[in-house]
Amino acid sequence: MKRRFKVRATLLIAVVLAGLLVYVAAHNEQGEGAQHDVTLQVTGSAPRANISYVTPSGKRIATVSVPWSTSFKVAGGMALSLVAESSGSGAIDCVIREDGNTLLNTSGSGSGSSCSFDATS
Repeated sequence: MKRRFKVRATLLIAVVLAGLLVYVAAHNEQGEGAQHDVTLQVTGSAPRANISYVTPSGKRIATVSVPWSTSFKVAGGMALSLVAESSGSGAIDCVIREDGNTLLNTSGSGSGSSCSFDATS
């Protein structure tokens, strides 16, 4: 059981880091301080998810119905984070959009599946 958890955790970290690298490369030309419209989304076949995310007003933790989303404005250079774990069975996807463009999309499937990302606007 511990080994399976370590493998899942390692895979999740690798996916998050790969997404972060893609995000940074795609937005390298934009300077810090520029305003961006950000949307965080959780979708999938899971009926509910436990989520934790960061907005300009702070960290939030909630249990939500899937699909779920929230939008807000951020200054360039702000750290963004979303972690979602399904409550029960079903697939779950985490998506971040900035100014209408999909920047990161991670997913998980199975009972208690999770997805997450950390990025900088």
